[in-house]
Amino acid sequence: MARGRAPAELTAAANEAEVTVLGSRGLGGVVGFLIGSVSLAVVGRARRPVVLVRSGAPSPGAGSGDAGSGIVLGVDIEQPCDPLLAFAFGEAARRDEDLRIVHSWSPSPAYGYTAILDPGVGSGLGRKATEGLAGMVRPWRSKFPAVRVTEQAVVGPAAAALVDASRSAGLLVVGRRSRRSPVGPHLGHVAHAVIHHSPAPVAVVPFE
Repeated sequence: MARGRAPAELTAAANEAEVTVLGSRGLGGVVGFLIGSVSLAVVGRARRPVVLVRSGAPSPGAGSGDAGSGIVLGVDIEQPCDPLLAFAFGEAARRDEDLRIVHSWSPSPAYGYTAILDPGVGSGLGRKATEGLAGMVRPWRSKFPAVRVTEQAVVGPAAAALVDASRSAGLLVVGRRSRRSPVGPHLGHVAHAVIHHSPAPVAVVPFE
């Protein structure tokens, strides 16, 4: 039994573990997690992946007729995120489950209403996003040839797209930039949103 403040002790333990699993009180399939300050502190500070499992839900890989299946990974093609891809592909290979990789994009404000009013512009931006996602994933397909992978570039807010995708998943994987913050643990808005609203367990993977 460790002595000391729970966030510090759990974070120290998480930094030595391959993966840390924390429970969160469930508020139903729609609302998702109620994450406490301790779990939030660990997720925001840990240098290794942390998985949050809603109370009453099966842990990832446990198997349940009522649980979702497969792994959903959210990525941003504008940011290198090899640790995130390595974790998701590794979990999919270990569990022999499908991996669905989702990148959400929106037209730059510079386009104004042009991307909406001109189908040619919109389709061109969508094609660019799809090609960028394929390029990011291609090396990992080669490293994990047995993993069944699908890619999807969708238009709209990333958090909403990932929460929607998580409804049929057994695990949702998102990243957290490893950076120091003077105000304490820092989570991006996408990670913060899916932690609170995903009905599936959420793995938060730190990366540079």
